[in-house]
Amino acid sequence: MTIKKIKKRYAIHFFKLSLQLILCLSLLGAVSCSKDDPVNEPESHEFLAKKKKTPVPYDKFSGALNKAKLQGPGSGIVKKKVKKGKKDVWVNVEKGNFKGYKSDKFYMAGNQMYFKSPKNSKKRTELRRLGDYEASASITSTGNLKVHSTSHKEFTVMQLHHSVKNSPLLKIEYKAKKNSKGKYVTGGFYAVNRNKPGASTSGRTKLLKGGSSAKFQIRYRPYTHTKKNGSKEARARVSVVVNNDSKNSIAIADIKQSDWGKGFYLKAGAYNQQSGEAKVSFSSLNW
Repeated sequence: MTIKKIKKRYAIHFFKLSLQLILCLSLLGAVSCSKDDPVNEPESHEFLAKKKKTPVPYDKFSGALNKAKLQGPGSGIVKKKVKKGKKDVWVNVEKGNFKGYKSDKFYMAGNQMYFKSPKNSKKRTELRRLGDYEASASITSTGNLKVHSTSHKEFTVMQLHHSVKNSPLLKIEYKAKKNSKGKYVTGGFYAVNRNKPGASTSGRTKLLKGGSSAKFQIRYRPYTHTKKNGSKEARARVSVVVNNDSKNSIAIADIKQSDWGKGFYLKAGAYNQQSGEAKVSFSSLNW
């Protein structure tokens, strides 16, 4: 055998060994990655970042949240629970401080924004729109909502309230019915209003829609009324549009602006009218 042939044979053998080595290293790398370092697995800081985000896109509700604060369980501002030792320290959840926040009373899931009222009467988990309207302003609030559960007869889901008079002009309430076993089941939505601050709401309740879900739009529209003697009076009509049916909007009240004055604001969520708790979700909310 010539020297040339010997060199050629060794070159082929070396090439085969190199291929085998490369193949072995590839297999070892694959085994190592699959067991100890999964491909595309986020680093620890990425997991933490995801935990801090709301479960649905914040932008979906940012139009309402950026103008609001969260209230509860009485009339105060809901606060974040932060563990400090063995105690819970509360941090205000106000305008611009919603992103990433959730609790068992206010959270987002399945493309919905959920409110769960604390137990007992007059307890709430509600968004309160910041800033008060003049009585001469045009006011609109739209919410597409669904009631999931309630352990009592009635609770409020949307309001046109007044900060100075401390009286809601209009409340949209969900009133449940009891079944044969004494449990509250599907009822309907009602508009409850008062024409003047502090006045009774007795006899001023209208059925808006039966069932447990609907889209409501509260409308407050100012206008000028001319009396028989020719004098002018500033008034406002209040109505509710159900499921976008503007042609058949439900008239609720016709008020004198001077009876109320500046101070109107909007609310949405779950406010107990009786002792118990309730859960409602909004797929959209605008004001």
